[in-house]
Amino acid sequence: MKLSRYVCMFWAGNLILLVCLGAYALREYSQTGAHRDATYATALTIKTRLTRHNWQEDGETQDLHLPDTMLSPTERPKPAEPAPETPKPTPQVEKSDEQLKSELTAELNRKFSLLRLALSSTDEYPTIATVVSGSVRMQWFEGMDLKEEYGRSASAELNRLAYDLKILCIDEYGVLVNAASFEKPEKRFDVRIKPFEGKQTNNMLSADYIPDGKALKPIGEIRPVETPYQKDRPAEQAERWGYEVPKEDFDEQAVDDFARYTKSTEHGLQILPELPQDSPARKYGARGGEIIKTINGKSVKTMSDVRREVRTQYDAGTREFRVGYEKDGVPDERTFKAPK
Repeated sequence: MKLSRYVCMFWAGNLILLVCLGAYALREYSQTGAHRDATYATALTIKTRLTRHNWQEDGETQDLHLPDTMLSPTERPKPAEPAPETPKPTPQVEKSDEQLKSELTAELNRKFSLLRLALSSTDEYPTIATVVSGSVRMQWFEGMDLKEEYGRSASAELNRLAYDLKILCIDEYGVLVNAASFEKPEKRFDVRIKPFEGKQTNNMLSADYIPDGKALKPIGEIRPVETPYQKDRPAEQAERWGYEVPKEDFDEQAVDDFARYTKSTEHGLQILPELPQDSPARKYGARGGEIIKTINGKSVKTMSDVRREVRTQYDAGTREFRVGYEKDGVPDERTFKAPK
């Protein structure tokens, strides 16, 4: 057999082997595709509570080397947030005149504290109301217009109080004013600012200005009409000083004289050595050079402290007062009893 025949037979065998391998590969590919399609079809029939994510086609995706385009197989889209509820507009109710007047009255009584009234029964002297607002102390007169008076003032504090308010009347019940509503300035009302009822109020005084010297007298429920601290009323003076004072010593002038011979120090209330020999205070042991330090254990340094402590403790029911004092560095104590 010639060599060329063997070569032809070798290549024919290789061709047959190649055809067989191709047929086998085609059969395997067909079976694998059919299995894949069957698997996908089965997966499509599976129902879950999770939303199925449809991936983009390869042609629609960007390069995976970009970090902002990489996807995670566990990532899920965020649920849509519900739209915020729009509150329903509340209908505006028109306030009545009574409500506006009530609000104006409350606001004016909050802004202004009426501390004192000086009422005059003659045309010669004006009726005056002492009013405080914050750190500003004012005097009001009948017919006064705050907008005109305080609007042109150089004080910034008074400029703040330049309300559209006119004072109509000042009497024992307070101050009657005509003011514009803060909410509706076109509406005006007559409202009353009542006296302040705090503990520090010297409530109401009436100025009669008569020749007998009773220039000021309390009215209302504060005190009787007579001038306070007269000689025939020792019990009232005892309430003020904390011990009984004989009629002959019940003299307002004597009280003022004693106050002039005292001096406030850091150690207490010092009685000056110039205290007169005929002073009523000497009858109760007071001597010049003494320093009053305590009253019933309460420290005092001024005459106002003494009067306040005596009044406060007397109103609380105390009738015995122990006055602690010091003379030449030696402490001592004396006791006074007030009338019941």
